Amino acid sequence: MDEDDMMGGGQWRKRPFQDDDMYGMGGYPSDPSYRGMEPPSSNYRKQDPYQNYNQSYTGGYNEQGGGVAQESEMGGNSWSSFFDEAGSFNPDGSPPKPIPPKPIKQQSQGYGGQSMYSQGYDFSQDVPIEKDYNQWSRGGGGGAKRSKPNRGGGRGGRGGGGGQSTKPWGQGPSPWSSGGSSWDGPSSWEETSSWQDMGYNSYPPKSENQRGGGFKRGGRGGSDRGRGGGDRGRGGGDRGRGQSRGGGRGRGSFDRGQSRGGQRGGRGRGNQGIQQNKPGMPPNQIGGFVKKRGGMKQTSVPPVHSMANVARLDVSQMSTAEKIRRFCLFLQTDVSKVNAIQTIENGITGSKLGLKTEYKCEELMKVANKWMYTGCLHLSGVFLARSVGGNKKEVKHDTYSKGLDILKLKTVAEIYSGIDPGPDAIRNELSSSLDKDMDISKQASNALQKQELIATTLATKEEGFVKLVHYLKTYEKLPESKIGAIEQAVTASKCGMDHKYEDRQARLPTGKMIFRGTLTIEGIVIAHSTGPKRKETKAATYAMAYESFSDKPIHEILRGIPDEEDFINSEKALFSSPDVKKNMTLEEKLTALMGIVKDTQFQENNINTIDCSALHLGLTPTCIYRKSVEDGSTGNLICELYLDNVLIGTGESERRKESQMEAYNSAYDTLSTSTSDYILREHKRLKPEDTNDPNIVDVWVKGEGKHNIDSNMAGLKRYRHNPDDAKKTVETFVILEHDDWAMDRKRQAFCILNYSATLNGMLLQWNIEADGSLFKCEIKLQGQHIGEAYGPSKGTVRNLAAADALFRLYETQSVVKILRRDDSKLWIAYENIASKADAVKQASGEEEVKPEEPPKEVKEGEPIPLAPPNKWVMKIVEEILNTFNNNFTLDELIFGPGMPVPEKKAVTDLSKLLDLKVSTRQRDGQGYIVIHKSRTPQEMVKCLSQHQGTSGRYSLIPAANLPKHSDIEEEIRRTTPNATVANPKPIIQTKKRVSHIKGQQAQSIMMKLAGVAEASMETLQFKQEPSFDQPKINWL
Repeated sequence: MDEDDMMGGGQWRKRPFQDDDMYGMGGYPSDPSYRGMEPPSSNYRKQDPYQNYNQSYTGGYNEQGGGVAQESEMGGNSWSSFFDEAGSFNPDGSPPKPIPPKPIKQQSQGYGGQSMYSQGYDFSQDVPIEKDYNQWSRGGGGGAKRSKPNRGGGRGGRGGGGGQSTKPWGQGPSPWSSGGSSWDGPSSWEETSSWQDMGYNSYPPKSENQRGGGFKRGGRGGSDRGRGGGDRGRGGGDRGRGQSRGGGRGRGSFDRGQSRGGQRGGRGRGNQGIQQNKPGMPPNQIGGFVKKRGGMKQTSVPPVHSMANVARLDVSQMSTAEKIRRFCLFLQTDVSKVNAIQTIENGITGSKLGLKTEYKCEELMKVANKWMYTGCLHLSGVFLARSVGGNKKEVKHDTYSKGLDILKLKTVAEIYSGIDPGPDAIRNELSSSLDKDMDISKQASNALQKQELIATTLATKEEGFVKLVHYLKTYEKLPESKIGAIEQAVTASKCGMDHKYEDRQARLPTGKMIFRGTLTIEGIVIAHSTGPKRKETKAATYAMAYESFSDKPIHEILRGIPDEEDFINSEKALFSSPDVKKNMTLEEKLTALMGIVKDTQFQENNINTIDCSALHLGLTPTCIYRKSVEDGSTGNLICELYLDNVLIGTGESERRKESQMEAYNSAYDTLSTSTSDYILREHKRLKPEDTNDPNIVDVWVKGEGKHNIDSNMAGLKRYRHNPDDAKKTVETFVILEHDDWAMDRKRQAFCILNYSATLNGMLLQWNIEADGSLFKCEIKLQGQHIGEAYGPSKGTVRNLAAADALFRLYETQSVVKILRRDDSKLWIAYENIASKADAVKQASGEEEVKPEEPPKEVKEGEPIPLAPPNKWVMKIVEEILNTFNNNFTLDELIFGPGMPVPEKKAVTDLSKLLDLKVSTRQRDGQGYIVIHKSRTPQEMVKCLSQHQGTSGRYSLIPAANLPKHSDIEEEIRRTTPNATVANPKPIIQTKKRVSHIKGQQAQSIMMKLAGVAEASMETLQFKQEPSFDQPKINWL
């Protein structure tokens, strides 16, 4: 083993020189420890794409010299940068695509000369060079001169590299290596000049898992000693021969193969080591003072496959402010959805930042008998926006729109600085803004803001308004429509200003809808108008704006107009402050109401006009409905209207709605013609005991919601039923249902139960309350619990609880079905009655006596007299009514259309004397009379039992055709939390179904139900429902 000096000006320590020195990975030329060594061979590449280039690297001697050695230097770019740029090995072991060095050439200095550049540095770009990247074919140079006196020639430089093969990796054996042994090549370049000298016509093949190509030691240096002298290389010295090892043994193959790359890496060259970020080392070399491990320096990252999983952002340690910042950036690039709600919610899902929206809607106050709502939006606890409106859906959309604008336009600091005023502050602000007399300080603040806006506008927007006005005044072919003219001018004048038209609607205290339009340009209110129709309002607004542009100077246009200008007083009264209402006396309220009513036009229905006006002024309308008990009354319904317990109007009619309309029309006349002091002094006052009148059907206090919403008490009063009757129990309950309801009994359960309870004269009550996230409904009949259920909404749970009760009752109670029939096939035609009356008249032989004609003139206030009815006709009708009244049946007696008014009135009076119910129906615009006998549901069941289950338009439904409670048990169990429904006990015993049957038949049925006897129930329980195609009864 010989000693070899490390390069670097003598400041490096000596290292042993190995004959089988190999070379590490890319990067060694930049290290001074490796200067003078040859570049690595092609074993880092499977195939060289630059093999077609032609280059002749020249370094060292072209010929071996005599006594003086010349230093061999390698030209070109550093191999460190070459492999760093080319990248590491691919995962399959293949080398990366190399990047060619820069076109630089090294020149030899000949004898006694030194190369211009060191191998560890890049060469100059201006030195030309011919390139052949795959071949180093020259021998090594001579030794360098010593600069100290009395020294001999230095040792010879390292030999040049041997030839390099371009064959693919591991194909065939190397010509100078076999296994791991070295090949002793020739000692000089002349002996190994080309591949052809070795017997190959092309590049030699390489064996499996072996590196292609090898290295040879260069030729020996000069053999003469130098003489002593002042310069290196000439004078004699004590260093001995300056010989370099020429023609050393050829380098053995580096037989490690592809498997070296994935291992921890000895000090040999290999594929890319796992997570190795250190420069590689030549094999069997010691670099510096620390022994380093081999491996290639990791460079670029391989491309990501299109189907690879995307790395998710770790947001666990991220602050809320950073999340909001990233979310704002996400919204800037995200495509807007249909609305702001979808944009924000989908953005939160897509950004995967863990943010969460919190939206809450609350009630503020009632304005114009309509609730105002406020919505608030938070993002992970950070307030974004709040909005106010009269529609919950619109409020939510408005709130999200404001929040989206804030997220897109404001910084995170500005978002965090937002403060939620809260619903209470908004409620107070809304009440104060609706006050007629505003606070002085508030007016001053508003005026200051207005002046600041005007000052800013005058400086920035004057030029745009000048262009707009000039175009409107000078252009000759403007559209006739003012809307089209202004729209065209804004665009064609190129003023660059934004304009917007808005309209809002409101209901006046009189109940009339109005629209208010406002035109703004660059935030300045140019014109606004109010009208009853939306299109007319817009046209009037644009007309006012056009007039302003034509007549006003620029500085007045820029100041705009007050927002309250041309706003009618009646609309202001719509939004009057509640505090003002409370401070008004009853007389002042009535006076204000009279002023509003006088300004309105009388209509056929004035209910809405008076109710809205009264409620806005703090007056409470109350309607009391009572049966008329006066002598000669036809059973009309009387409606009395009270305002704060003061009688205002009274109306009477056969129907509830018509009596109410008459009462309000009377009140309209009173309020239009009277004074408040006269009304308070002369009109009747409502007392508490007045509501205890047995003739009162219903009491409706408006403005307090629906009356008796949790019971059927209003219906019981309408039918004059007394639910406190002790005889009315659940055991006597009879179910009555229309044929349409029977199509879907579960859906129509509440209608069937409520209708049946009202006709039975029994009190039905239902109570709904929240139970966690569900609602619970309990139903009682005559105070007895009959069903309950749970559900997600109030309507659903009420109907399900009614179905629970009704399907239990189906198992024990009688069920009567009501069908619709064609009355035209059943009525008695008046022509038949008249012809029979003529026959009776002729048989009697009486002479016809003409009735007296009623007087043509009638005094005011007296009823108009009617002609007397035809007595022969009334005789036939009386016989028919007596026959009908004596039959125990559920049939109806129908007199067809065409009966004169005197006979019709006489029939009605006679029917009431016989305790028969009379009603009027219409068909094809003609009225006819229907008469029936009023019977209780229990009497109806008894009658149907005697007529084989059918009579008139009523029928008993067989038990086999009725549903059972087991049909809905699964649905009730599914909606009931932590509860089961199994074999529920019936509300009453089954024997109650046949409680009206007497004698042997009832005994047989009871024995059948008890299981004691095998008596048949076919006499009562019909297998099929009876047909309603019965023959018409000939009452004549």
